[in-house]
Amino acid sequence: MPRYQLLIEYVGTHFRGWQIQKKGSTIQGLIQEELTKLLKEKIILNGSGRTDTGVHAIEQSGHFDIKNEIIDLTKFLKSINHFLNDKGVAIKKIRKRSNKFHSRFSAKQRIYKYIIFNQISAPVIEKKRGWHVRKSLDLDLIETDKLGLYARGNIENLFSTNTDFHGLIGFSFYPSSKGDVIKTPGELINNDSTELSLLENVNILDSYALFGATVQVPIAASFIGRLTATPGIHYIKVAHRLKDNRSGAEEDLYERLYYDQNFVVQDSAGGSEILSKLLNDNDESFTSLSSFYLRFDLLGKIGEKPNLVERVSFLDFINISRVPFYEISLQFIPGFNTISKLNFNISDEIGISLTSLSSDSKLKGNWMPDSKLWFGLNYRANF
Repeated sequence: MPRYQLLIEYVGTHFRGWQIQKKGSTIQGLIQEELTKLLKEKIILNGSGRTDTGVHAIEQSGHFDIKNEIIDLTKFLKSINHFLNDKGVAIKKIRKRSNKFHSRFSAKQRIYKYIIFNQISAPVIEKKRGWHVRKSLDLDLIETDKLGLYARGNIENLFSTNTDFHGLIGFSFYPSSKGDVIKTPGELINNDSTELSLLENVNILDSYALFGATVQVPIAASFIGRLTATPGIHYIKVAHRLKDNRSGAEEDLYERLYYDQNFVVQDSAGGSEILSKLLNDNDESFTSLSSFYLRFDLLGKIGEKPNLVERVSFLDFINISRVPFYEISLQFIPGFNTISKLNFNISDEIGISLTSLSSDSKLKGNWMPDSKLWFGLNYRANF
C-alpha cells in the first residue's frame, strides 16, 4: 500500500490536543476524518508525537497508508486544505514515502519552543500564542541543562526550585485502658485455656509522622520522564491492647506487654501454663520507631507510550495524554518495611498496579502484615 507523509501546522487553542479522545475535537481526529471523506476509504493517521490541549505546531509530522496511489499531490493538497484551513489546521506538504518510513520511529529529533510574554500588558496580536507572566523573571535561574532534561514535558518546572518539602502527621483516639498492665493472659483468666480464645490481641496506630524533601535527580535518558529522590525522617507509635470478649466484660481493653499467647504447655501435675513472648525489654505496651526514610520515584514521559507498546496493535486501547505510561516507586524505612510499586496507566483516569510489601523480620508483636504482593486498580478523578 502506498504511504504518504504529511507536514502539519495547526493552532491548538480550541482542540483537546493531538490524539483522538472519546470527547472533544482533536487534531488527529479532524484530519483523519477529512482524509477519509476525501479519499473515500478508512484512513488511519499516525503522528510523530502528541501535543496537549492548547498547544500549537509549526511542522508536526504524520503518515497514512492508502490502497491506491494519489495521482496529483498538488491538487490533493489544495483539496484537503479547503476543509481544514478554516478550522485552524493546514497541511503544508505531502510526499510519498517507502513503507519503512514511520512518522514517529523515523523521527530523529523533536524541537519544542516555549514562548513567555514577560510584560505588564497582555499580548494582543500574539494572544494565546504564549504564556503571559507579569512578574519579573530571573533568567539566571533558568538553566539550559535543566530545560533539556525534563522541562520540555512540563513548563512548570521552569520556575520551581526542583525541591518539594512535605510532611504528614496523624494520630488516633481510642478508649483508655482498664485495670493493671497485663504481662501474660494468665493473669486475666487464671491460666484457663478454655477462655483463651475469648481474648483478642489488638494493635492501634497511636501516632504517625513523616517529613521529607523531594528532589529532582538530574538524569537524561530517552525512556525517563522524571526521577525523584525523597529523603526524610519517619516516626510511628503503635499501642498494643488486649480486648476481653468474655461475657460481661463489655470488650474492655487492657494494656499488654506480650504477644503470641496461644501456647499451652501441660506440666507433670496435669495443669497448664500459657506462654507468651515479650514485645520489648522495657515493659512497655507501645512500640515506637523513628528512623531514616528514603523513597525513589521513576516516571515515564507524560502522554508517551514506549516504542514497543506503540508497535503492538492489540495495545491500541491504551490512550494517555496527561499522565505517564508507567510509574515506579521504591520506599525504604530501616527497621520497618520496604514497599515497591509498579503502575501502568492505560488512560488518563485508570491505571493497573502491582505492589510488594516486605516487613522487617525483627519487628515483634505481629502488628505488621507479612510480606505481601497484590494487584490494584487505580482511578483518578477531578473534582
